[in-house]
Amino acid sequence: MNTEKPKKSLFKRILKWTGITFLLLIILIIVAPFIFKDKIIALVKEEANKNLNAKVDFGEFDLTLISTFPDFHFVINNVSVIGVNEFEGDTLAFISQLSTNINLKSVIAGDKYQVNSLVIDKARILGKVLSNGKANWDIAKPSADTTAAAPSEPTKFALKLKKLKISDTYIVYDDQQGSMYGKLEGFNYELAGDFTQDVFVMENLLEIAKTTFNMGGVGYLTNVHIKSKADLDMDMTAMKFKFKENEFSLNDLTLGFDGELAMPKDDIDMNITFKAKQTEFKSILSLIPSVYSKDFASVQTKGKLALNGYAKGTYNDKTYPAFGIDLSIADAMFKYPSLPKSVNNIDIDVKVQNPTGVLDATTIDVNKFHLEMAGNPINITAHVKTPISDPDIKAEIKALIVLASVKEFIPMEVGDEMNGTIKADIAMAGRLSAIEKQQYENFKASGALEIMQMKYKTASLPYEVLLNSMNLNFTNQFVELVGFDVKMGNTDLQAKGKIENFLQYVFKDDLIKGAFTVTGNLIDLNQLMGPETTETAAATPSTVATSTAAASVVEVPGNIDFMLNAKFGKVLYTNLVLDNLSGGILVKEKKVDMTNLKMGILGGGIGMSGYYETTNPKKPTANLDLDLTNFDIQTTFNTFNSIKKLAPIGQYAKGMFSAHIEDFKMALNDKMEPDLNTATCNGKLKTNKVSVGGYEPFNKLGDALKIKELKNLEFSNMDIGFEMKDGRENRTI
Repeated sequence: MNTEKPKKSLFKRILKWTGITFLLLIILIIVAPFIFKDKIIALVKEEANKNLNAKVDFGEFDLTLISTFPDFHFVINNVSVIGVNEFEGDTLAFISQLSTNINLKSVIAGDKYQVNSLVIDKARILGKVLSNGKANWDIAKPSADTTAAAPSEPTKFALKLKKLKISDTYIVYDDQQGSMYGKLEGFNYELAGDFTQDVFVMENLLEIAKTTFNMGGVGYLTNVHIKSKADLDMDMTAMKFKFKENEFSLNDLTLGFDGELAMPKDDIDMNITFKAKQTEFKSILSLIPSVYSKDFASVQTKGKLALNGYAKGTYNDKTYPAFGIDLSIADAMFKYPSLPKSVNNIDIDVKVQNPTGVLDATTIDVNKFHLEMAGNPINITAHVKTPISDPDIKAEIKALIVLASVKEFIPMEVGDEMNGTIKADIAMAGRLSAIEKQQYENFKASGALEIMQMKYKTASLPYEVLLNSMNLNFTNQFVELVGFDVKMGNTDLQAKGKIENFLQYVFKDDLIKGAFTVTGNLIDLNQLMGPETTETAAATPSTVATSTAAASVVEVPGNIDFMLNAKFGKVLYTNLVLDNLSGGILVKEKKVDMTNLKMGILGGGIGMSGYYETTNPKKPTANLDLDLTNFDIQTTFNTFNSIKKLAPIGQYAKGMFSAHIEDFKMALNDKMEPDLNTATCNGKLKTNKVSVGGYEPFNKLGDALKIKELKNLEFSNMDIGFEMKDGRENRTI
C-alpha cells in the first residue's frame, strides 16, 4: 500500500494552514489597534485614573509594525496629567508627542526588552512642593490590599535602552518648602549608549536655551544658556563611571570636568575636579544678565580669570564629600564701545573650602572684591566660619554708587531712567550666638546705608519710583530705620522703626522682627497691583486657554513678625475709596491681625478687628468683627457684588443703615473674591427709615390683594438680629 502521497498531502495542508494562521496573526497585530482602538483608549484612561490621584488624558495613538519591522513603533499624542485636591488645576505634565521603538525579538524572548529609542517632544513639566512638604508628583494611590506580601524572587524583567531624546521641553520646579524655584526653557537632551553591554560609553548632549534658578529669594541664574557634552565610561557591573572629554558651559563660561563616580551600594563615592577652560575675564562676565543680554560680543574687556574646584569623598543622607572652589579675577575691566565710561580695576579673590565634608567646617573668604563703576568704588571683604552651628562673621562694605552714571557704562532700554546716590559704610564682627544670647558687647556692628533721591523708571513698570530717602543705621542690637520716604506712582509712604533678628534672618532664615510707624497720604493699590494680565500656568500646554484676572491672592509671608502702626489718608482698592484708615496691624505667621482698624467708606464708617490669613495660598480666609455706621443702601448694593448675591432685594430699597457683625468668617478664591457659600456670621441691623419700591413680587402681591401700600413699603426704626451659616440666613429676630 502506497502511503507516500497521503503523507505529502497532509504535510501540504498543515503547511497551508500554518501559513494562513501566521498571516492572520500578522494581520491581527496590524489591525487590532484600529479595531479595538476606542476600547483600548477608554480602558487605559480608566485604569490610570483609578490608580492615580490625578486626571490622566491623552489623544490619538498609533502602533506600527510593518514599516519598522522587526521593531514596534508606538506614538501617542497630547498626554496630560492634571492635579487634584491641593493641586487642582495644575498641569503636572503635558507631552505633545511620545514615541518609542521596541525590538520585536526582545519582546518575544521576554528576558530583556530592548528599547531602541524613546523620544519625548514638546513636553511641559511642573514639579511643585507645597510649604507643608506635599509634592505634586506623589500621585500614586495606596494599595487597598493590606495583606503582607510574601517574599518574592528577584524579577527577571530588564530594560535595554539605546537612545533617549527630549526636545523643546519646558520645565518648572517650584519648591515652596525649600524656597527654591527653577525654570528651564528650550530644554533639549540626547542620551545614547549600548545599555545591553556591561561596559560601554554613554554619550550625553544637553542644551537649555534659558535657565533660571532662585533660592531663598536670591537669584543665582537668570536666563542662562547652558550647554553640556559629557561622555562617560560606564562599568555597570562595578557601578563605576568615569568622566571622559566633558564640557559644561554657562553662557560664554566653559568648565572642563575630570574624575569618576562610584555607586557600589547606596553611597556615592566621588573624586571630581573642574576648571575653567578660558582664562579671559570676559567669559565670567557673560553670567551677568544686564551685561550679557546687550550686544555682548562688542564689549571690550581685559583681565585674567582663574576658576577651579573639586569634590572628593562620600555623599549620602548623612555625609558630604570634601569640596572647594577658588575664583580669582585680576586687573580686569569692561567697556561698551558706544558708551563713554567703563568699569575698571576689577579685582576679586574668593575661596570656599571644606576639607572634611562636615558642612559646619566650611569657610568662606572674600579676601577682595573691588571694582570702580564710572569712577564709583565698591569694596567688600567677608570671612565666615562655622556657618551652620554658629556663624562667625567678619565683614566690611564700603560703596559709593551714583545711579545716573549706570547708563554711561551699561546700555539701558529705551525709556529706562535711573538717578540717585547709594552710600554704604558697614562693618560687623562676631558670632551670631552673641546676639541670640543678648551679649551685645561681644558682637560689633556699626555703620549706615543711605539712599538719596533714587529715581527708577522703566517701560515695563506702569509708574515711576522715587525713593526720596532711606536711612538704615546698624548697631549691635538692631537695625534702625531712621527714615523712609518713597513715592510709587500715585502712592506715597513714609516709615520709621526698628528691625530685630536681621542677621539671624540672613544667615539662618530665622524670623525677622520689626516695629514700624507707617503713614501715607494716598495708597493706590489698583496701580501698584498693575492692570489686568493674562497668565498661563507654568506647565500648561500652549493650546490650553489662558485666564485673565484683575486681582490675585495677596500672600502673607511666613518668616516676618512686623507690628505696624498705620495711618493713611486715602486707600484705593478696586472700586472702593477708603478714607482716614488708621489702626494697628500685626503681620505674623502668614496672618494679618487688625486691631481697632477704622476707615471711612461710601459716606459711612467702618470699625474693624480680625484677621486675614494665607496658610493655604489658594484659599485664604478672613474672620472679622465689623461696625458699620450710616451706609446708604443703594450705594452699598451697587458697590459690592456679594451684597447683590446675598440680598437682591437691595436693588429696590432706599435709606440708610448701620450694622454690627460678629465673627464674620469666610474663604476667598484665588482672585480675592469671597466664597459666599462659606460665609458665617451673626449680628444686628439697624435703620431709621427704609423704603422698598418697584420690587415685582411685592407689586404682584399688592395687585392680587388690592393693597397698593405693598408696592411701596416703608419701615421705620428697624432693629433686626440675624445669623448666617454657609451663606444662608438661618433666622431673624
